[in-house]
Amino acid sequence: AMLFSHFPLFPENPHNLWNAPAVMAVIERHRSTKVWLDGHNHDGNYGEHAGVHYLNLKAMLDTPETAYARLDFFADRVVVR
Repeated sequence: AMLFSHFPLFPENPHNLWNAPAVMAVIERHRSTKVWLDGHNHDGNYGEHAGVHYLNLKAMLDTPETAYARLDFFADRVVVR
């Protein structure tokens, strides 16, 4: 499963959801959760914890490059381009 949210959970950052540890505890109990995808932290961020990949995409207004991404799904991985 891939979960989408506006607020990041991990790694630790001032922009994270205020109850991030509690939310992480719930989603990490479910082995089907593989990716948490979010925004809000305009710098972007990435971390892996307990088998869940936490990907924070950069904001369009804070990058000279494009900020959109394409995700390709495979049986054993997700590739972000």
